[in-house]
Amino acid sequence: MKKYYSISHLWVIIIFLLIGANTHAQLLINEICPSNISVIQNSNGQYDDWIELYNSSGASLNLTGYGLSDD
Repeated sequence: MKKYYSISHLWVIIIFLLIGANTHAQLLINEICPSNISVIQNSNGQYDDWIELYNSSGASLNLTGYGLSDD
């Protein structure tokens, strides 16, 4: 069973590499703060969790239909 698990992970990595090689714009997760208690305060005085995305290319990205959730 463990061998099947490793092979399936290898295929996922290969697919991501192939997809990444064919795209011009590269969207990266640059920073994550999943338990913000004192780093960045919002306009309401609360410390929300946050994530920073970085576009490493000069091309614009359309993120319509994408989202993040903690569910």
